[in-house]
Amino acid sequence: MEAGSWHRVDPVDVPAEGRVRSVTVDGRTVALARCGAGLGALENRCPHQGGPLGEGSIENGWLRCPWHGYDYDPLTGRPPEGFSDAPAAYEVAERADGVYVHLPAPAPKVRTVADVLVETLVAFGITHVFGMVGHSNLGFADAMRRAEERGQLTFTGIRHEGAASFAASAYGKLTGRPAACFAIAGPGSTNLLTGLYDAKLDQSPVLAISGQVPSKVLGRGAFQDLDLTAIFGDVAAWTAEVHAGKPILQIDDTPAAIGRFDPVGAGITGDAALTLDALLAELGATRTEDQRPAVAARWAIWRAEKARRAADERGRACPPRRSSTRCRGTCHTTPSSPSTSVTTPTRWAGTSNPPASRS
Repeated sequence: MEAGSWHRVDPVDVPAEGRVRSVTVDGRTVALARCGAGLGALENRCPHQGGPLGEGSIENGWLRCPWHGYDYDPLTGRPPEGFSDAPAAYEVAERADGVYVHLPAPAPKVRTVADVLVETLVAFGITHVFGMVGHSNLGFADAMRRAEERGQLTFTGIRHEGAASFAASAYGKLTGRPAACFAIAGPGSTNLLTGLYDAKLDQSPVLAISGQVPSKVLGRGAFQDLDLTAIFGDVAAWTAEVHAGKPILQIDDTPAAIGRFDPVGAGITGDAALTLDALLAELGATRTEDQRPAVAARWAIWRAEKARRAADERGRACPPRRSSTRCRGTCHTTPSSPSTSVTTPTRWAGTSNPPASRS
């Protein structure tokens, strides 16, 4: 057994049959699910984009992520056939005195980029932050918590991001020193705008900090994906984003193809062979990767999903009302023509666009 320890789950947190919920165990959040005769405990983070699996639902025997509809076995975390991603699964034991989950030993704490950013804020005189913690800013929130434990920062939680930006604006007006407001990606960030415009018009110093969707899916229509640099561009004197990883270069002689399948840090229009030779001459030792098989596999998954949707009644308009025909959740035909409902675990739900990268 992996090194770790057993932790008892509060009885009120144990889900009923066919249900899943987010449970805090040893300070960590676990998706605890009961399906059939067993209990399963999974890491409360969808491998696709970090969705909280404990806030999802169990449908047709699959635990469905509430963000994008990705499915996993609620007891083992295994995905449907053809997929390899899976959340970590933890051992569960039902004992006479309650339910226990075996969790691995916590990873050792390391200094993160978020710690460096918070330390920089403190060094420039930011001592007060008003905001709301959410999924896309948890790392930064944890870094602020550590700074507060060191006595360097005061964080005030609020119930609406607009109140946070107004509080930061008021702090600047009263003290002449900047305070920060803090929000998550998407609507959390847009909620800051009214208070930020108040600060702009009254010339109050404010620093707005926001989470953002993962860099690998940025700009591809992911959950809460907005161009925050453009959104804050009018109200802010300066705006910038911090991205993870190294920039991806794409060379193509067709401009429309650049960034079509994966986010690109720098697009280069030109002959691929000539441009690549020129780049390699300057870079020295490099490692290349042929992504054509991955692209082909992604298209195959998308076509299979479209074929499954074509045979699935869910989401279609109801047929014209005839005799005793009714519509209750799914569409039914007349009694002389029995209805057919094809239930297949789906891994992607959205528009007609191909799914986002699985990497």
